[in-house]
Amino acid sequence: MNSLTDVLNMERSVQKMLADLKSQLYEAVKQSPMGCVKTVPCNVKAATISFSDIAKHSFNLSPSYYIPESQAELVERKLSAVTSATDFVNYIQSMVETRQVKINGHSEQLNDKTVEILQKYLTESLRKE
Repeated sequence: MNSLTDVLNMERSVQKMLADLKSQLYEAVKQSPMGCVKTVPCNVKAATISFSDIAKHSFNLSPSYYIPESQAELVERKLSAVTSATDFVNYIQSMVETRQVKINGHSEQLNDKTVEILQKYLTESLRKE
């Protein structure tokens, strides 16, 4: 029979694992620019992209769509409230299916690279079950 102390220790362990997964996911998205985007090394989030590449992405003019750090921050903000592994999987599934992040009633599109990374984490998570 498990004691309450054992349960609390398991819960803390799960919280630590979730925090590690969130951090890994943030870094994976942040370090994975779309092939058509060239990030600019400076103190602000900046990137260059050709007009033809913008046209290929339905003329999406939102900088957060193209800049990997912005995409990572969107995912991080969405997952910040997650406290269970089930919610973690559900939130990622939702982001992959809708290809967007909805926070406080505001939606931001996720680019193909971000969705690919989220799908990879989702597939790996479900494969291990």
